[in-house]
Amino acid sequence: MTAPTQIVMAASDLNAQDPMMKTRVFTATREQAMDCIETTFKGEKGWNIVNVDRLKGSVKLEHKAGFLGPVNDVTVTVVQEQILNGQKTHVNVKAVPKSGKGKPEKSAETVKAFNKVIDMNMRAWTRNTV
Repeated sequence: MTAPTQIVMAASDLNAQDPMMKTRVFTATREQAMDCIETTFKGEKGWNIVNVDRLKGSVKLEHKAGFLGPVNDVTVTVVQEQILNGQKTHVNVKAVPKSGKGKPEKSAETVKAFNKVIDMNMRAWTRNTV
């Protein structure tokens, strides 16, 4: 008898208890967020952009944690929400080990690493583009 498959995916969520696992919400437009993500992760060590789909608002990346670390497939979804006095843009991140095997905490580390980088860069990006 085989053991049940363990889900090793981690994803950001608006209601996450850990602040670094929360979905990011910015006042920038979806286009600004997509530009920032693409520009930031194009040269970020350990990250590789696989695909950018601006129509769908999604970015596919690979993240390698360290020299021998596991590789995670990362999907970023950017959704703009119109509000009364402008817009809010939600940036959701999902990480899954490329091998299909791994530890959930390693996938969570990838989500946290993405959020840390995007937090710093979106602040600077919106200051410089508004």
